Amino acid sequence: MRKLLLNIISLLLTISLLAFVLEFVLTTTYKRAKNSRLKTAIAIQISEKDSLDYALFGSSRSMRHVNPILIEAETNLKGYNFGCISCQPFEIKLLVFETLKRIHLDRIFIQVDYSYNEHKPNKTAKVSWYPFLKEKDIYSEFSKFEKDAFYLKNIPLYRYLKFDSKIGFRQALLSVLKKPCFKDDYGYVNSTVSNIDLEKFNYYLKDFENPQLKEIIAFCKKKRTDVYFYTSPIYSEYPNHIVLKKYLPNYTDFSMTISQRSFFNDALHLNKLGDSIFTKLFIKKYFVLKDKSLSNN
Repeated sequence: MRKLLLNIISLLLTISLLAFVLEFVLTTTYKRAKNSRLKTAIAIQISEKDSLDYALFGSSRSMRHVNPILIEAETNLKGYNFGCISCQPFEIKLLVFETLKRIHLDRIFIQVDYSYNEHKPNKTAKVSWYPFLKEKDIYSEFSKFEKDAFYLKNIPLYRYLKFDSKIGFRQALLSVLKKPCFKDDYGYVNSTVSNIDLEKFNYYLKDFENPQLKEIIAFCKKKRTDVYFYTSPIYSEYPNHIVLKKYLPNYTDFSMTISQRSFFNDALHLNKLGDSIFTKLFIKKYFVLKDKSLSNN
């Protein structure tokens, strides 16, 4: 019986040690891998050496609508698009905070829409932050909303096993081996698909000041970074963005600037041709061609 007990203890210690080692390897990989597939990792790794003039934040409606490569070609200004699928104000705040802690930017642009109604972590977008949950500031934010944040942070390997399909061993390996699409396209992603059988997407905004965006505004002021909010084109029945104009400084509504169905991939996203048109509108609004000054238009 004693021998059996010792064998069980030995096995448990071995498993625990292995879990600690694998936890360390995975976390270190996400923090340091140059080919990371996570934009959260790019924000953690960014430095002044990246020499950025601006950055874009938001959901896939930022990622798929504004092309930094085209902006650079037209203006000589370099920027990254940190737009992420399902990213809402909570995740946007973390991206902005972690980026501006590591690099100074004269201005940033944040895409806002129906997600303005949300202030808690999004069940999809939040997972890309879990590799960095041991970072003090990141854990502090999650602990306000996530009941299991303590366990995800402190139980070795738990978060990687629970969300294996998104941040597990395969994704970590790809971060080491696969050529990064982020550095090639500065975070912009889209497709050439068009869909003429679209149903219009309608939504309503709550009349309140989103606390996450309020914190972003205050933080940018502290960092001396100008923040510009905008709503990119959407296939909708004249969406009402009075709430956004009421609470957000420097807000521009582009939602109805493109209405032709052939420029949309779906009701929420432009296709590649639509992006090109919108990016040129974006340049005209915010930049002077081949100049680093903001347009007065």
